[in-house]
Amino acid sequence: MSTYHRVVSTYHRVGLVLFSVLPDFESDQNWTKVQIESILHELLDERTFRSVINQRMTTNDAAAKKSLRYQLVKSVGGKYFKSSHCLTEFFATPTYPSLFNSPYGTINTGQDTVSIQRMANIYQQALQLPSGLSFPL
Repeated sequence: MSTYHRVVSTYHRVGLVLFSVLPDFESDQNWTKVQIESILHELLDERTFRSVINQRMTTNDAAAKKSLRYQLVKSVGGKYFKSSHCLTEFFATPTYPSLFNSPYGTINTGQDTVSIQRMANIYQQALQLPSGLSFPL
């Protein structure tokens, strides 16, 4: 359902692009059969795609980190299908020291790992929540 593509831009920035094909609740069709010739003008070549990735990963505009503009195309048995709804998310993946506050759209690969249970305990203690409220998971 979701796939990722690891990319390195011309500026040696490493990032992650996450494509999530979202369900179409109106028609129950997540993929639409297309003639490849009819969508050739919509396809991005690798150079253009890398440029888009670099722009999206380096911007401070949080809205640019996610997009419904792009669609995936897949080939099954010689026939082509285009996703009905595809969420594309762009993440920078630098290695900052653990104490750095990572900006939105960043997956800090240098950050210390914390278990969900430990985060839930920290959350409960920091907010001093009543016992009826729990960690939002």
